Amino acid sequence: MSAFKEEAASFLAKALDWSTEQAQAALEIPKDLSKGDLAFPCFRLAKERKMAPPKFILSLICAEVLISSSAC
Repeated sequence: MSAFKEEAASFLAKALDWSTEQAQAALEIPKDLSKGDLAFPCFRLAKERKMAPPKFILSLICAEVLISSSAC
């Protein structure tokens, strides 16, 4: 597994309180590689949390910032 995918899986595992294996399984390679190297299908999770997908992704980013911050 690439270092980039490992880092992405680690981020998702922390932000979603998942195991690293769950996060790795959720990451996909996009069909159109011009769209990026990895994809994370967030729509189902956003719906489960009753959030719009952009708001859900923002919550993941904020969770990572708080996890990484020494202010926590």
